[in-house]
Amino acid sequence: MCSDTICASLGPLSRLENRDGQSRYVLVVDALDECDDQNNVQIILQRLAEVQTLQGTQLRVLLTSRPEVPIVYGFTQVQREEHHDFVLHDIEPAVIEHDIAVFLRHQLGIVRQKYQLEAEWPEEGAIARLVQNSGGLFIWAATACRFVAKDSQLAEARLSSLLHQGGNGILPPERKLDEIYTTVLASSMRGEYNEAESQMLHELFRQVVGPVVTMQDPLSVASLAELLRKDVVTLRRTLANLHSVLDVPEANSSAIRLLHPSFRDFLLSQSRCSNPQFHINERTVHGEMYKHCLQVMSKHLRRDMCSLKDPRARIADLSRTEVDRHIQAHVQYACRFWVYHCRRSDVDTGSCYNIEAFFHKHFLHWLESLALLGRVSDAVDIVHALDTSAILQGTDHSRLQAIVHDATHFVLAFRPVLEEAPLQVYYAGLVFSPKSSVIRETFSKEAPDWLLYMSEVLENWGACLQTLKGHSVGVNAVAFSPDGKTLASASNDETVKLWDAGSGKALQTLKGHSRPVYALAFSPDGKTLASASWDETVKLWDTGSGKPLQTLKGHSNWVNAVAFSPDGKTLASALWDKTVKMWDAGSGKALQTLKTGSVVQRLWFNDAGDRLWSDRGVLLTIGPINNAASPIAPPMSLLLSGEEWVCWNGRRVLWLPSEYRSSVFAVHGNTVGFGYLTGRVLMLRFIS
Repeated sequence: MCSDTICASLGPLSRLENRDGQSRYVLVVDALDECDDQNNVQIILQRLAEVQTLQGTQLRVLLTSRPEVPIVYGFTQVQREEHHDFVLHDIEPAVIEHDIAVFLRHQLGIVRQKYQLEAEWPEEGAIARLVQNSGGLFIWAATACRFVAKDSQLAEARLSSLLHQGGNGILPPERKLDEIYTTVLASSMRGEYNEAESQMLHELFRQVVGPVVTMQDPLSVASLAELLRKDVVTLRRTLANLHSVLDVPEANSSAIRLLHPSFRDFLLSQSRCSNPQFHINERTVHGEMYKHCLQVMSKHLRRDMCSLKDPRARIADLSRTEVDRHIQAHVQYACRFWVYHCRRSDVDTGSCYNIEAFFHKHFLHWLESLALLGRVSDAVDIVHALDTSAILQGTDHSRLQAIVHDATHFVLAFRPVLEEAPLQVYYAGLVFSPKSSVIRETFSKEAPDWLLYMSEVLENWGACLQTLKGHSVGVNAVAFSPDGKTLASASNDETVKLWDAGSGKALQTLKGHSRPVYALAFSPDGKTLASASWDETVKLWDTGSGKPLQTLKGHSNWVNAVAFSPDGKTLASALWDKTVKMWDAGSGKALQTLKTGSVVQRLWFNDAGDRLWSDRGVLLTIGPINNAASPIAPPMSLLLSGEEWVCWNGRRVLWLPSEYRSSVFAVHGNTVGFGYLTGRVLMLRFIS
């Protein structure tokens, strides 16, 4: 671990105000074993061990945990003198019993005062009996006190029922917990009910408490009611008598939480929770939760969840409050954990059809939502888990298998842009998905209406609308004819190709250069094409017949840029030796040589034809100067921002995956052409 990382992790502590010359703090980390990620456990332990390096701050850490293997191993990576182990089971039972007795006296004393019970309540004998029944577990004592305190009229009766637990036998601690949880649950259903009413109440218990104990993330009262499609009143009535084992807040916007994970373990174990009315079948509940999640997503997910409308809209421009307002907590939960519940349930054929229907209608909407939540990494994990899970194994749902398999590659390919601009899932995601992709086929209707046409020209490439024979090696330049009907491409294979920009059909292959062709320019009338090569020549071609017209010789180095004047009479060529030559385009006569002082990569004349511009500035002024301001570059409605984004009228509209990025491009009106080192040529056409 580098020192910068260590300093960053200890930074907040090192900046604490030091009033007494030496700041002293105690940090309590409880239940480290409940941390899901084993790597995070070791990182936490390592950071805690590093606090002794702080200057001016004294910090002691009290950490509690079960002795799980990753935690025990983590401590072996910390020097022995930097920590002191204290094993709970090594404490003398008398010490534990004394502490529990003190706790019980204090808590029950509060109950006595609150409900104005007799001064001697509870008797010392009762305290001793409770200590014995606790089995040395503070969670038992805490649950017992909450159970007694929740009802003023039943406080004494509830204490009495706890005193009679366990008989005279000695039970293991786990059985002690089972007894008190059984008592709490039985008390929650106490009343005069007929059989039908009793069954209804126990079914409600399973439907509400089952999700609470199996959820991956706690939800508020209101959000859980939305997810389970129940009203808040029914939810609260079901949980009303369970406050001794669940934290049920008064505010509907606050989360329901387990007071201790042992209650979940108890309910999910048939051997421990022997009453079938309270035992929760985990796989059944997960199956129901999966269905609830699918229903919630199918109801709420849509394109453009946050009404951004702009394809360039970035996550960084949205506040978390705004995202939460559009994507409510129960929808967020469903998006993140539906596959978690699905994999832990008994998925049948019907469930597979439901997943297929969901993917065919909402896959892109779901992916956009996770991106807005900053959870694209979750999407990667989820589709991979679904793709490799037993859910799809051994089924005949080939269509589902295909779309899930494609989804895995789709998320990985477009993860970078989704993390920045989620709406590109409908733009770049659909434009650049392979033609054979089930996702592209399924969601073609979601493609942006401004994308009219895309074609590829290459030798071997499968993800395109058209595949034609193209260059055998890299493309160095592309150029559109003035009318936009023809696209020319220059390659390292020493040829120039002309393509029909509408159909992608190959029109001509121009051969004659003896080295790679590096630059192209059409004459204003489109009848002549100039090609510049590293063979130290510029060739002029008849674009109709493909025949060579003339070869301009006299260059003493590689030629890497060419440009026609607006009247087509003059041709400029830039050389690698930091010079630019001017030619009479009709006769091929050399007119002038300019020294530039640096290598010129691009050339163009202004509209008036009285100035020659380059990527290095103005190179030449010809005749009377037009006083109108000359642009630094030709005006274009389509541009590239870096190599990642296509910009249209100044707006980023289409993100380019890495394999589509190129510095070789040409623009004509609403069409942009790209050339690639692989030899392929890509054309994109946009409509307003």
